[in-house]
Amino acid sequence: MLAPTAKNRTLSRLAAIVSAVLVALTSCGPGNDADRPDDWAGPWLFISESSHDFGPMFATETQRHAFRLENRGRKTLVIGRIKKDCGCAKPSLDRHEIPAGESATLTLDFKPPVIGYLEKRIWIYSNDPYADPSLIKVKAQGYGLARLEPAVLRLEGEFPIAGIERVLELHAAEGESLKDVRFLLNSPFMSIEPLGPKEGQHLRYRFRMFGIRESLSLRESIPVTFRLVNAGVNGRLTVPFQVLGEVHPTVTVDPPSVSLRGAPGTVVETMLTLKATGPAKSLDFVARIEGEGADGFTSVVPIPSPESSERRYRLRLTIPSNKARNAARCVFEVANTDLAIAVPVQGYAMRLSR
Repeated sequence: MLAPTAKNRTLSRLAAIVSAVLVALTSCGPGNDADRPDDWAGPWLFISESSHDFGPMFATETQRHAFRLENRGRKTLVIGRIKKDCGCAKPSLDRHEIPAGESATLTLDFKPPVIGYLEKRIWIYSNDPYADPSLIKVKAQGYGLARLEPAVLRLEGEFPIAGIERVLELHAAEGESLKDVRFLLNSPFMSIEPLGPKEGQHLRYRFRMFGIRESLSLRESIPVTFRLVNAGVNGRLTVPFQVLGEVHPTVTVDPPSVSLRGAPGTVVETMLTLKATGPAKSLDFVARIEGEGADGFTSVVPIPSPESSERRYRLRLTIPSNKARNAARCVFEVANTDLAIAVPVQGYAMRLSR
């Protein structure tokens, strides 16, 4: 253990270090002279701005901003080391010795290294004991090599039978051009198609979601790949796109898919229940069978129901004798429109063993 006197000396040193750190932190910034004597006759560093926000920036962009460093003291101000916490910031000073009453220009070139909010720091060391070091903060919103708006599409609540449409916009930096854009979709309920040119700085797309037959929890991640014409970057690049939310269709069919089995040549049947909510309650629906195997389905017949929000249908199928499976779709179409909801239906022939 340390002797009491040694312990006291250690604590005193720690207190002195902490105090020095606090003084350095509180003295950072332009013209922060809270502890400077009124009759101070030495050099005095004053910075025109303590921070600058570059705003939204693409990774291919470099922006520049100039800070004015003034000597408000009575002796020559000497700027020594300029420290930065990121290689994305490149400061340069036009002169390091600033006579009393004069100024120098600190030029800062900034290029965002990552996507998202950025805050970086520049420390300026000088012979002004009350501002050594001085601190400059710079901020930016990094967009990466391209920006998709919205990057996250949130869909909530009722899902109309007409589906949902949104416009997506993909942007590149000034003087840059996007080409060969692909949305890597895996969902059978979504489509994305270009609106206008397929190459350029600003591109627009139509997002459609349709054919939802039951409530869905959306957690779709859709990579968007592209190439840049002028950036000098080889290969395909990627920006993320997500579709999130909870949607509940205003028209549902129960069951959402049908599979019927029977001996070849026999007739089998099942019941389908169509339910409508909200404005969809007042719609008139016409049911039909379509697809390659539609000829095997003899009928889809509506059955009167006391519930106005619920319509029932009897679906009949003659099990094929010349093939193992019959596949089609039962389509419920809104009368006099092109709006519809489809249910996949299949019939399987059961081979009887001898």
